[in-house]
Amino acid sequence: MSNYPLLSKLKEIVGDQYASDEEYVLIAYSRDASPLPPHKPDIVVRPGSVEEVVDIVKLANETRTPVMATGGRASMCGACLPTKGGIVIDMTRLNKVLDIDEERLIVETETGITWAALLYEVEKKGFKLGYRGPYSGHAATVGGSISCNSTGLGGAKWGQAPDSVVSLEVVLPTGEILETGTAVNPYAKRFARYCFGPDLTGIFLGDHGMLGVKTKVALRIYPKPEAVLYGCFGYKDLESCAKAFYSIQRTGLAEDMVILCNRKSIEYILPDAAVAFAGIEALFVYVIEAETRKIGEAIKEYLDSIAKKYGGVDLGIMFPEIFWTSKYEMITPLFEWGSEWAGSCHLLETSRLVEATKKSLELFKKYKFDELGIKYIITAMCAGRTVCVFTAHPYFNPLDKKQKEVVLKYWEERKREVIKYGGCFYWTGVGLYPIVVELLRKEWWNTLVKIKKSLDPNMIMNPGAFMILGDIYET
Repeated sequence: MSNYPLLSKLKEIVGDQYASDEEYVLIAYSRDASPLPPHKPDIVVRPGSVEEVVDIVKLANETRTPVMATGGRASMCGACLPTKGGIVIDMTRLNKVLDIDEERLIVETETGITWAALLYEVEKKGFKLGYRGPYSGHAATVGGSISCNSTGLGGAKWGQAPDSVVSLEVVLPTGEILETGTAVNPYAKRFARYCFGPDLTGIFLGDHGMLGVKTKVALRIYPKPEAVLYGCFGYKDLESCAKAFYSIQRTGLAEDMVILCNRKSIEYILPDAAVAFAGIEALFVYVIEAETRKIGEAIKEYLDSIAKKYGGVDLGIMFPEIFWTSKYEMITPLFEWGSEWAGSCHLLETSRLVEATKKSLELFKKYKFDELGIKYIITAMCAGRTVCVFTAHPYFNPLDKKQKEVVLKYWEERKREVIKYGGCFYWTGVGLYPIVVELLRKEWWNTLVKIKKSLDPNMIMNPGAFMILGDIYET
């Protein structure tokens, strides 16, 4: 027997089977991919149309009920945890590709689609995405990724998830529907982002769902390449590897690049290949996509020459080919080391890779990860030509009380360390909000508060995000 007062009204909006306050459902929606404690919503709804989203949001606003939109819930820091209960809107039924325009090179899609499903539909038409989603792309949705400035596949050439966005359809906290980009002109199609004034699209990218519910998005697409080529080079020291990695990144010729920054990371990820890679302390892989084989081979020859200039040993193409063709399956095997992790991936100048690696190893040593059997990887991927996403993730068994206690203490220190040495988290969440508000410039936070208060006067959407609650504002 339900006790939730809005259940009957929500069932009228989405249908009986798409609204539930049963305990097992609430528990299923109480976690994300972070090690943070669970937070249960009061009810979960799964709308199937924009109109249903509008009706849900209007009801929440009228009753001042907290509401949070979620996708695949693959956040690493509690971005989609309903800390104030209320309504969770599961967007994954809004998963249709609406249009693939071969002339404008634009795909229009609902935001609940996963990256893997979207890429499949685009490739069937002979095209590719630029940014192709995070490594969790079988679960992660497009809406979730653009809401947290996600990084990942294709980042070396195409940047982060928001960089591919042309326009949005957003349901505002009051229930109004906002179109952005060229779609603000009712006579125009979605073909450009910057027009008629300020970039309203950008306000909602990285907002962690606190300013509106993104229901549709237009993304840029590109002709599918004829040729895909790979490279993998190992080095006797990280310094040489990092210099070669950055030199190739800066050319803008690689579609994607990933570096493994120490020997243990190589051995953990490539246990069989580690023996063959004797004497290799760091390595990187790159992927080239080209219009023709001839162009691709010319680019590869040039990138290989850069890699060898810094003493790189050619390790063949097996590893990068598996990495690229498996795309969204690379991360899953890592959880064999432990079913939970403490993520701290952040944006950093690629020129600081060596410094960041040393800091990570010092902290791992301080918390005795090796002695406790806690495995980890230190790696980086690209986000454009000069920025990397630096990652130092420990994996742990949550049933091992000692491992869990140590990793959570490490995590709290690590998050502060990253900000204080100049790293910038592209994502945040419950596990980062207090630190972000404490350490970042107050003018930034105060401006964010004003935007939130203007768009969401009843404070219903993801209340508590960025420590913005009710009428509590910094004076």
